[in-house]
Amino acid sequence: MPDQLTQEDHSLAEELAQIRDEVILKIHLGKAEMRTHWEELETKWTLLQSRLSSVKLARDETLTDLKAAIKQLLHELTEGYARIRESLKGL
Repeated sequence: MPDQLTQEDHSLAEELAQIRDEVILKIHLGKAEMRTHWEELETKWTLLQSRLSSVKLARDETLTDLKAAIKQLLHELTEGYARIRESLKGL
């Protein structure tokens, strides 16, 4: 059976959830120009949540592909949230 997602992957997902919550509050206060980028990230966030839930149901041959997709989404979300967070500093 392929390796499961690491604790580091789960920790990163938890950290992203905290960053996401912070960004939601700051977007509510201003910086409307970030909304388009935020909406793209929200689509990826929803996909990540769905894929994380699917890991338990995935067949062995698809698990490796699913894990790779999750890791890619974690990377894209990390970079995207960091860009928005940086843009919102000082609000």
